[in-house]
Amino acid sequence: MRHALAMVLACVAMHAFGQTPLQEVAASGDVATLTRWLDAGANPNARGEHGETALHAAARAGHAAALTLLIARGAAIESRNDDGETALFVAAEYGHLDAVRALLAHKADARAATPTGEVPLHVAAMNGAVPVIDALVAAHADVRVRNKAGEGVVFWAARAGNADAIRRLIALGAPVDAQGESGHTALHAAAAAGQTGVVRVLLDARADASLRNKAGERAIDLARGRGEDEVVRLLEAAMR
Repeated sequence: MRHALAMVLACVAMHAFGQTPLQEVAASGDVATLTRWLDAGANPNARGEHGETALHAAARAGHAAALTLLIARGAAIESRNDDGETALFVAAEYGHLDAVRALLAHKADARAATPTGEVPLHVAAMNGAVPVIDALVAAHADVRVRNKAGEGVVFWAARAGNADAIRRLIALGAPVDAQGESGHTALHAAAAAGQTGVVRVLLDARADASLRNKAGERAIDLARGRGEDEVVRLLEAAMR
């Protein structure tokens, strides 16, 4: 009884500083201690800093066993933080395959979008987490998805320079030349960032180097403007 009371008092104190002890324990992956907190009545859906729950904390740290326990004890699997991100989104963002698999096994929504339209596949692509990409697609994530700015997952991978993710996404059916609201394609993003390897991958996938953004610029124009000479040479060769 005394131990349970001490945990409850600690919970109140920690919450005053924006974090719940349950989040701290979930982030540590200590399942035994997490079980004791839950047995003592800790709320698995209590929110701390940034609107996050213990499920978000476990997902960010990649602790699949902690996620499974929290869900079994009533954690809301689709709970969102202040940025509209679910635990699955967070696990995908950090490339934690086991955590992603655990959440998907409990029917987490692979298509759940943030208010700006990003889904877990966007952040998995951005971080080059190919196994996570495969797991999400197997759970019916759409490789043709776009956020509210019209940006697809290949664009996000290209901007971050993740060639392996681009290859896999294209193999899974993601469009190469999708244009966002600004008219930029993945090739624009890669060229502007001087991502030579990514430009090669996109050109090998028959990306259209003649496409222009809303400002009338082609990928080669962006590369020239930023002094990316090697990228310029690649694009010149592709446009001959």
